[in-house]
Amino acid sequence: MRKRSEERILRLRQSEQECYSVCYYLLGDERLAVQAAQQALCELFRSEDAAYGPERVRAAAMRQAVKLAARRSPVLL
Repeated sequence: MRKRSEERILRLRQSEQECYSVCYYLLGDERLAVQAAQQALCELFRSEDAAYGPERVRAAAMRQAVKLAARRSPVLL
């Protein structure tokens, strides 16, 4: 089991830059991008499916960046 976790971590490390880049592009703030990327990578690690293709990484990054932006921005009605 430990070996499987180590393999998953290695694959996620290979996706870190792509994940951060998407978050930074969407948020425009380094600190927020790091936070969103960390959340996205944790989300991927916790998922049952261990396939971390570029599309899946980008989708998780976008999802977490949007969630973070929504929490940080006041709603205008």
